[in-house]
Amino acid sequence: MCNGKLNFLYANHRQPQRLLCHLFIILILGVSPSHAQTAAENCIKIGGKPHAEAPISKKSYSEYFSRLARARPHCEAALIGAKPDATALFQIGVMMQREGSHKHAINFFELASLNGVAAAYTKLGDYLQFGIGSTQKDLASAVANYNKAIRMDDVAAKATIAMMYGL
Repeated sequence: MCNGKLNFLYANHRQPQRLLCHLFIILILGVSPSHAQTAAENCIKIGGKPHAEAPISKKSYSEYFSRLARARPHCEAALIGAKPDATALFQIGVMMQREGSHKHAINFFELASLNGVAAAYTKLGDYLQFGIGSTQKDLASAVANYNKAIRMDDVAAKATIAMMYGL
């Protein structure tokens, strides 16, 4: 139904186009708050809780992104409503990052961080530390994001800061 309908928005990014199309359909058809809550619960149940740790093997990498692929429709549905689910925002950001849609990933991570997801600050720090995509390296801003994540007890941010300082 959505093929070609939203090309004017994201001409070269298939997945953001797919996401917008699904959100558009859900808005038109309507989603009850209870459906959005169930979707958020399923997003977490299938995709897991937000974390910024990198998978340590090819197998764990494959399993992680396989779970996220299964969780995707639930996470997308959990974005609908007056208050999108913070975990869903983060998980969609991870999916966008994997697909190379870095500007979109950053937007989702920023929203997730503003909604209390510590791992989102870590992901933003990674973008700034390594200059991922078109992001300019900015170590001071990276450290500021990692410190926000650390204050929220994010283990990946703690490990990253320790490595940055050679501890």
